[in-house]
Amino acid sequence: MIEELIVADLLNKERVVESIEARLKKQAVFRPIITISRQPGSGGKPIGKYLAKKLDFKLYDKQLIHKVSEQMKLPTKTLEQVDEKGRSGVFDFVNNLFDPDYVSDEVYFRSLCQVVLRLAQKGSSVLMGRGANFIVPQMYALRVRVVAPYRVRVARAVEYEGVDWKKARDIIKEVSAERSRFVKEYMGKRISTTKYYDLTINTTFLSIEDSAKIIMKAYRAKFPEVKNLKFRG
Repeated sequence: MIEELIVADLLNKERVVESIEARLKKQAVFRPIITISRQPGSGGKPIGKYLAKKLDFKLYDKQLIHKVSEQMKLPTKTLEQVDEKGRSGVFDFVNNLFDPDYVSDEVYFRSLCQVVLRLAQKGSSVLMGRGANFIVPQMYALRVRVVAPYRVRVARAVEYEGVDWKKARDIIKEVSAERSRFVKEYMGKRISTTKYYDLTINTTFLSIEDSAKIIMKAYRAKFPEVKNLKFRG
């Protein structure tokens, strides 16, 4: 994990808090963001998409990597190869591709943090994965974790991705491991630890719409000061 002093400097959460509080004092319209951490196959992505549409929030999934690539002045395809993967993968891929103009993992992580924090300052957005719940000050984001039992997630991969059971199991295991390693190596946290989330949803028996409504209720409960927030439809 990157040294604590470096992380503290990169995140600079105090500036984010000051910026948001200044807007609130001016009675400016500010709607805190929603971060969604999701197990592969749990339905987190369609839930985030549906939620953003209903709240008229901006959705940042792959778009988040696009913004990081713009800041780093690198092709989006380059960063997609290391998106939500552990540092060993980042080191090998980038070092081999760009040596001697090596882009370190610290530069990548710094850019990711800066982009996420700028989006948090703007508010009114849904951020998918990338450890955003660990980056944004907890008082200015609803941090959601979407889960489902392993067998349920595999069955969904078979149904919606059109792959066989073996391929589905391999995909679920690989993506789960990569996301866990990413959070562990960059943030020093266990992605599955419930205390890092305001709400954890098991989608086994919940539809996308039901899950989104639960998240909306949690959002209103955490941020009662947010007025005129409409859940369209």
